[in-house]
Amino acid sequence: MVKMLELREMIKLIDRSSIQELTLMNGGVRILMRKPLPKVTEYLQEVQTALNEAAVAVENADPPRMPAEPAVKEEEKDYSLHTIVSSCIGVFSFTGIEPIKAGDKIQSNSVVGSCKVEELKLFQDITSNINGIVVEVLVKEGQVVDYGEPLLIVKPE
Repeated sequence: MVKMLELREMIKLIDRSSIQELTLMNGGVRILMRKPLPKVTEYLQEVQTALNEAAVAVENADPPRMPAEPAVKEEEKDYSLHTIVSSCIGVFSFTGIEPIKAGDKIQSNSVVGSCKVEELKLFQDITSNINGIVVEVLVKEGQVVDYGEPLLIVKPE
């Protein structure tokens, strides 16, 4: 038989826990403890009150201001530019005596640099797939590059 003190302790434990219902069988006596379900209407009223307060706050707020038109417009991007990317991971180096710089002409299928992993004795040439003029060089000699990392920006001819 369950004593009254034990029953009170069980009620306190269930009240503090996430258990919604407990059935206990003891010597032919069945004890069922169930937490009351939260009242949906009270919850809905709280939500509606919060929505009303938010609506009032929005109505009383100053309208958003549009930023002033900049005096000098930013340079528009030239979408005809082409990017040459690294075809491997490694240390980038330019080929030839002089490194490629902005303004240099490059030909399709010409080697623009190489990527190397010295420890593994791996070297891979990086070639241009377009004729054009180099607009910007994005990497430096000896810089570590990842696969797909932009190296050069070229304006096609």
